[in-house]
Amino acid sequence: MTKAVEFGLIHETTRAGDSVRHAILAEKLGFSSYWVPEDYAFPGAFSICSAIACQTKRIKIGIGVLNPYTRHPVLTAMEFAALDQLSQGRGILGIGAGVKLWIEDQLGIRYTRPVTAMREMISISRAMFRGEELMHAGRVFHASGLRFSAEPVRAEIPIHLGATGQRSLELAGEAADGVMLNCMLSPEFVRSAVQHVRNGAARAGRDLQKFAMGALLFTAMSDDEAKAREAARPFVAWGVWLFARQPYLPIFAEAGISTENVERLSKSSRPLRELISDEAISRIAVVGSPSHCREIVAGIVEAGITHPVLAIARINGPETEAGVVKELVSHLL
Repeated sequence: MTKAVEFGLIHETTRAGDSVRHAILAEKLGFSSYWVPEDYAFPGAFSICSAIACQTKRIKIGIGVLNPYTRHPVLTAMEFAALDQLSQGRGILGIGAGVKLWIEDQLGIRYTRPVTAMREMISISRAMFRGEELMHAGRVFHASGLRFSAEPVRAEIPIHLGATGQRSLELAGEAADGVMLNCMLSPEFVRSAVQHVRNGAARAGRDLQKFAMGALLFTAMSDDEAKAREAARPFVAWGVWLFARQPYLPIFAEAGISTENVERLSKSSRPLRELISDEAISRIAVVGSPSHCREIVAGIVEAGITHPVLAIARINGPETEAGVVKELVSHLL
């Protein structure tokens, strides 16, 4: 894996224009990548990424992340081909198993064989960009007799997996170009995740020299540690609540959240901030003074993260989010 550290920025908002403005700012400040989430029912990621592509020149544009269920992999490949043309090859295709709450409970789409679905999505995407005729008969997806009419900018596209569990991490090592850890911060977990990626790569006979080991970092920086924790609490509560219907994921044990509280979260119609302890926030988010935040980031980089992606919380409210980003950059990048 590469030892160079490349920082990314991610910003979730209900206003698409804000994402475009933040991407332009991220490019000016020297970030390597800007990531656009696709969470239901927020503005769609591909439209935002296309606007960013037309107003930036250098920064990589990642989608973090698309699931295999709500778009057929062929449709995702079509959309990504257009983004890659507009950005002249700056796109990163982020794929994840998705959130069961959205896919099965709210949309009524079967959430079946998530790791297999991701594997097949990677295979279909690779084949289309290489110009091959699709003859895919998988356990989750079928596609036959299709070939790109579009002219992709490149035959090999970077695919990063949003992964938390062992099987997903090993799949990333086998078949992807990078991984994005979510809600995990301890150096111990990072080292374990790196090993799972290496195990997958070894099984596939792959070289991980250029593999991007990414992590989504909820970040709230302030000399007032209590204020920083409170700013991060909604981020953490929301992220944990989304996955509460998938209690087998290691998020909960990593954060020290009890089985009882996971069950309460899974039955709740909203995030319950009161169930998120200060200890859980400290384990999941980068919070505290500038020097403490630097120490946390340095620790996970030392453990193997090469692509930290910052999701930044506002602390006081009156200041602009651009100001918050600039302040954080001055201490971390």
